[in-house]
Amino acid sequence: MQKNQLAQKHKLKQVISQQTIQLMRLIELSNNSLEQEIFKEVEENLALEINHEEDITNLINKTSDVSEDFEIQNDDSNFDDYYQSDDYEPYSSSELDYSSQEQYNYSDRKSLDPYIVSAPSFQEYLTQQLQDFLLSEQDKQIAQYIIGFIDETGYLFTDLYTIATDFLLSHNIFISEEDVERVLTTIIHNMDPEGVGSRNLQESLKIQLSKKEESKETKIALQVITQYFEEFSKKQYDKITKKLKISKEELSKVLQIITHLNPKPIFQMISPENRAQEITPDFIITNEDNNLHLQLFNPYLPKLQISKEFKNTFSKFNKKINNQQREEAEKFIKENIENANQFINALSLRELVLYNTMYSIMDMQRAYFITGDEKEIKPMILKDIAERVNLDISTISRVSNSKYVQTPFGIISLKNLFSESVGDDGKSSKEIKQIIREIIEKEDHLKPLQDDEIKEILKEKGYTIARRTISKYRKQLNIPVARLRIGV
Repeated sequence: MQKNQLAQKHKLKQVISQQTIQLMRLIELSNNSLEQEIFKEVEENLALEINHEEDITNLINKTSDVSEDFEIQNDDSNFDDYYQSDDYEPYSSSELDYSSQEQYNYSDRKSLDPYIVSAPSFQEYLTQQLQDFLLSEQDKQIAQYIIGFIDETGYLFTDLYTIATDFLLSHNIFISEEDVERVLTTIIHNMDPEGVGSRNLQESLKIQLSKKEESKETKIALQVITQYFEEFSKKQYDKITKKLKISKEELSKVLQIITHLNPKPIFQMISPENRAQEITPDFIITNEDNNLHLQLFNPYLPKLQISKEFKNTFSKFNKKINNQQREEAEKFIKENIENANQFINALSLRELVLYNTMYSIMDMQRAYFITGDEKEIKPMILKDIAERVNLDISTISRVSNSKYVQTPFGIISLKNLFSESVGDDGKSSKEIKQIIREIIEKEDHLKPLQDDEIKEILKEKGYTIARRTISKYRKQLNIPVARLRIGV
């Protein structure tokens, strides 16, 4: 008897509305880039105009519980319904059903000093290298898109399917995972610094070794990383020598080559000065007697409306033109007004999406935003927020990867608030890292703690964490092994 089998298969469908594509693109933009986009749209669409009469003090005057009653279903039809609603009115800040908060005056703009935060600038360096390759326009776009997913250590932090899906949403162009893989391996992996765009340490080391001058030692080193990476990572050198039938002296030379490779291709090539740049927050969280208040911070974005002058201009000449000209004029007016409405509506929906996402993050991480203590950060992944606001994970990823929030204790990137659950107790990896840092800071510098000893200290504090996890987090904190911390 043949058993029924269930199989799951990911498939990209090129059935995405223009409204959704536009919204996804706007969500990704920073406030500065969005301002430029708005002015560009006004310049190109005669039906749009800036509402200069709206006082700037009213631009951000309502913040509230939208997250409790506003939902976006994760399909295109819902977006279409929103855009095509007969109840649509031109966008203004008063449409956002936020509870009353203190208003921001124009003078507040001067009181907001620039904040220095971690903001990688290496992506521009990588993008400039694309001119060294003979690329089709589409491959160039894919390469630029991949670069956007590379973190400051040089690693690609997302999977190929997500990149292909996001590319479709942003450009309305279908590409396969194979297309992304091809561009990644033939273009990105051939960029400087060597190993950039790798998906894990093993791939990074393989790429770096393949670029080295060929010799007997480099061939063996590549074989070690390719075939015996697990043994290498566990320092099971006897197994490696037996399997490769080489002497300990030969292995020593091979290990010297491997240990001189760069485990973080990008991070070490960027100076601290280049890593820091001025950032304007997208959100502001204030704390009043342990009550958190959230505001969108976009006081300088121009507000738009449909131009009455545009419609009146054509109506003046309506009687002086023939039927064919009148039909063409009416079509021109209709298309411009529809596009204008769509853009205005997308701006409004963008604010709602951003607010809902940040509100849910604030709600989940309430203890952290009140205390500023990283140990209070709860385990939280993109899926948690996506389920709360009923949005797709890729949308939450867009918000978290490119937005910043001002808190009572400084400006932070949203992506730094996400962490996985660790151990049987479900503690946040952020919390564990912070405690590891504190333990090492208090250690005897003449007798630094081994990872096993840190494991026991954590156990005494109520954290059951594997030694290999402690080792991984220590490396992520850029803290060397015990023998290299002696006297430091």
